[in-house]
Amino acid sequence: MPVASDTIHAEGQRVRRRRHRWMLLLAFEVLVFGFAQSVLRPIRPPGVVVEQSVAPNHVVT
Repeated sequence: MPVASDTIHAEGQRVRRRRHRWMLLLAFEVLVFGFAQSVLRPIRPPGVVVEQSVAPNHVVT
């Protein structure tokens, strides 16, 4: 007959394995989603647009 601590230990391992599977599934989904985003939008638009001055030797501050 199994001891109570053995059944508790086995249940803890089962929960850990299930949690591990969920984390691996989540990591895989993030990887797939990131790859799909990179295929759909490979180049991001620039965050800051800097316009060039038309006057020669003019510095925009």
